[in-house]
Amino acid sequence: MGLIDLFKEFHSQATVKAYPASARVLYDTLLYEFNAAYWQEELVFSERELSRLTGLANATLHRAVKYLADRGHIKTWHAKKGTIIKLCGAQVKQKQSDNGALAAVSHTHTRKDAKDVKTEQKNQGARELEEIVGEWQRSVCFAPLDDTLTAELDLLRERHGAKAIRAAMDKARHLNRNGVSFAYFRSTLEDKKGREVNVDLERDYERVPMESVPWA
Repeated sequence: MGLIDLFKEFHSQATVKAYPASARVLYDTLLYEFNAAYWQEELVFSERELSRLTGLANATLHRAVKYLADRGHIKTWHAKKGTIIKLCGAQVKQKQSDNGALAAVSHTHTRKDAKDVKTEQKNQGARELEEIVGEWQRSVCFAPLDDTLTAELDLLRERHGAKAIRAAMDKARHLNRNGVSFAYFRSTLEDKKGREVNVDLERDYERVPMESVPWA
């Protein structure tokens, strides 16, 4: 049972039984407010608030509230902060029940989706670390990794990203071909030495024979 169905049901009765315009305006307003509040069973309105929402004068508003209550469309109770209003009817209860079920399903899906995202991120991180460690171990110039250094490498990957780790490894490899310690790699990654080297440019220099350089 949707909002439009409730609207049509009320207006069919209002038309046949010639409800006054103020009662129609009030009920339409209440439908909107209950829908915006995700169909809570009761809402509290002050006289000023309800008058502002409906555009009805206070005296007219009071008559409209009594008119709807006398015909079983709403129930009202007085409260310190205003008037408690509850929509009545089987269709309204069905709407409240449907909305509660949908909200529960939506909340379940949200928690499930968040859990799936977290799991995927964890799996992606594990794959990246495995690839980085494999690349590290295949390079003869890098010092061996123990469990402590592998864990630290994973923390650096989380902080800087896998792409930055690989770039730092490549840079350290070309700066220090005789051997790269983990401390040297970390300083290269965090640029503590303040050294900037264009790796691609260095590779180009390696491919150019010295005798072809005019100033050599």
